[in-house]
Amino acid sequence: MAATFDEIGTVTADGTTTAIEVTGIDQTYDDLQVVFEFFIDDSSNPYTAYVSVNGDLAASTYNSDTMIGEGSGSYTYQEDYNSYAGWRILNCPSNSGSGTPYYWGNMIIDMMQYTATRQKAFIARHCTFNSVGTNSAIGGAGLGYRNTAAISSIKFSASANIGSGSTITVYGIKNS
Repeated sequence: MAATFDEIGTVTADGTTTAIEVTGIDQTYDDLQVVFEFFIDDSSNPYTAYVSVNGDLAASTYNSDTMIGEGSGSYTYQEDYNSYAGWRILNCPSNSGSGTPYYWGNMIIDMMQYTATRQKAFIARHCTFNSVGTNSAIGGAGLGYRNTAAISSIKFSASANIGSGSTITVYGIKNS
């Protein structure tokens, strides 16, 4: 029997807040898949946003190893613990302050064994397109979370408003 995916939470931005968050995540699944579809309502292009879990803003609990291919070339970067209060998401598309997005960003994070009482490692994939082509990116990342608490909430945030219609959808996965 194949694994099953159940939608267990979704939040849609109304364009008036700098963060959206799914809370109260069901703890009875084996794994989670989190799908982000977004843009930032700001004139900066591209934009940087952040993903955090459990309301945890301690920079000492997040790290990532990321590979990105973008219009101006490819690069990799590593962000050790103590860098940011969440996982940094680069090259997020904005609407250049126009109110209407030119492009949307898409990101999926697979959170295997999200209830385990140990430090956790997750996988992220993202694709963003921007009105300035050299700022677009496609890539993947390994995300580290140095905390033993089960994942009960997931937050996407920026210093400008999250664009209206942007969503976080969380799927619970039961393995057979």
